[in-house]
Amino acid sequence: MSKSRPNGQSKRNTAPQKPAAPAKTPAEKRRDRFVFACVALILYVMPAVTCLGMVYATGGSVQNMAVGMVVSVLAVPLGLLGMALYKKQKGRILMAAACMLLAAGHILSAVLLAGWYLVMVPHFILILVCISGLKCIEN
Repeated sequence: MSKSRPNGQSKRNTAPQKPAAPAKTPAEKRRDRFVFACVALILYVMPAVTCLGMVYATGGSVQNMAVGMVVSVLAVPLGLLGMALYKKQKGRILMAAACMLLAAGHILSAVLLAGWYLVMVPHFILILVCISGLKCIEN
């Protein structure tokens, strides 16, 4: 036996265990989903507009690209509106109407841009996530 470990005791890793994080309630999950969608709508604008600029570079239709860019840029006011309405805790109908209007713009862009619309799909998904979390406004 070694002198550093008397009685044959082995060295064990006895790091203190972290307590498990409390489970989130459905209301907290909905709130997190809504806030994430609003922030992501704002942040994804630059990659979307940059990629849509490639339509022009590859000889695509400038008018279709412009419609796609306008729809992408309109995601910034939608995200800011969502954050403001969440802070005020009122205006769920206004937010739902704005989301539906922008979703209609995405459908138009999908028809006009065809394959290039794949660049804008994350924005459309974020709008749907935003709609799914609307209940966190005006509980």
